[in-house]
This record gives sequence, structure tokens and C-alpha cells, in this order.
Amino acid sequence: MSKYDVLASFFLGQPEDRSQIDLSFEQVEEVLGFALPRTARTDRVWWGNARHYAPSSIWLSSGWKVVKADLTRGSVTFARIGEAVESARQAGRYERLSAFLSGVTQEQSQLAMRFEEIGRIIGSDLPKSALTDRTWWANMGNTPWVTAGWYVENVYLRAQTIVFRRAGENLLREIPRQVRLLLENPAAAVHLDGSRLLKWMSFCRRVGWYFEATVLYEKERLDTHSLSPAEHAELDECYEVSKRALARYRRADFGAV
Repeated sequence: MSKYDVLASFFLGQPEDRSQIDLSFEQVEEVLGFALPRTARTDRVWWGNARHYAPSSIWLSSGWKVVKADLTRGSVTFARIGEAVESARQAGRYERLSAFLSGVTQEQSQLAMRFEEIGRIIGSDLPKSALTDRTWWANMGNTPWVTAGWYVENVYLRAQTIVFRRAGENLLREIPRQVRLLLENPAAAVHLDGSRLLKWMSFCRRVGWYFEATVLYEKERLDTHSLSPAEHAELDECYEVSKRALARYRRADFGAV
């Protein structure tokens, strides 16, 4: 059961000859009987058409989809879909995109693609909503890029370009977040195996994040049994280099001898 189940009754009760519904956010709230969450008014992703996410799973299963969400005007437009036809038509072509992304080498963590390139992969033009509405590119669980281990990092509609990033590879964001958790809320921190810890510490060493590297090494629950002796030595070297760098900074800042 979901508090959004009332939407099913609303959509299923629409006349069969009605193909589009334009609603203000206030009208949606009248149907629901409660206020929309703040994100519905500030983030178009909330109005994405994802099958494993409430409330979108409800309007999709009821035969409708969002074709436009106007946050400035506070309105949303739904259009009727032929569910069986739509699913059969899209399943095969978007599986090709998922297969393509799955085949990208692990060394490549970011990928920029033009709409026309994606069209060639799936064998047809992208739908109009993909060209005009960023909501179409929302990172939901059933989208072909998410199932292939990627997420959309940026959408450039005017340039007709999408930037994908391999999931879990944005170290510029992940490492500071992990360090903050290790220092302030260790129970919520992600456990890193030996190879991932080595990868993160090597990155810290390259970009000069010596404090972050020392925190990772000292605060992580070290699990290095999967590392070879050479990898273990590299991990220890990253730590020692970072410790020495921090010591130099302290001497420079405080005039220590």
C-alpha cells in the first residue's frame, strides 16, 4: 500500500477519449488529499516516469505518463499511453543502450554522447520528451543506463548531449563524504575492501588530499587480505607519503623544528 494509491482511482476514472490531463500542483494535492513533498516543487526528477518509484509507478500502471512538469508555473501534464504497445516497442531498443554501456571498458568512468549517437544505438530517434525535458533523463532504477551501472551526470538539451558517469566512480564527491562519515558518524560509512581503499588512497595522493588519505587509512576497518604484497606495500607508501606531507605543513604553519 502507498499513500499515492488514490492516484490510480483518479487516472482509471478518466474518460476513454481523454488523452491528456493538465493539472496544477494544487489540483494534484486535492486528488491526493495531502500536500506534495517539497521536492515535487523544486526538482523535475520527482515527476520522472519510473516503474519502481512511487508515485510514478502508479500513474504508469494506470496507463498515463508525465510529459511535462513546469516547476515555474507549478503544473504537470499527463498523457495517456498504450501500456502494452509502449512496453513492447521500447523494451528491445533501450536494451541495446544498456548493452552498449555495459560493454564500455572499466577504465572509462565518464562518457559524453550526443542524442544522435544514442539514436543510432537504439535504432530510432529519441522521443520528443527526451529532447526537451530533463525529467526524461532521471536516474531511476529501471532506466537502461542505471541497470548498466551508469548514471546521468549532466544533461545539455541545447547541445543535445548527455554526460554519463559510471556509478560509484565520482571520487571527488565520494571521498570527502566518506571522510566526513568516518570522523562524525562511522557507523554510516561505507566499508571499503582492500582494492577499493588502495584506489581511493592513490587518488588522494595524486591530487594532494593528504589529510583525507590518512583518515581513510587510520579510520577504515582495514581488510587487506585480498591485496598482493606489492599492493599492500603501495597502500602503506600512500599513507607514509601523506603523513610526511601533513607533517611538513604543520612545521610550515607553526614554525616547528
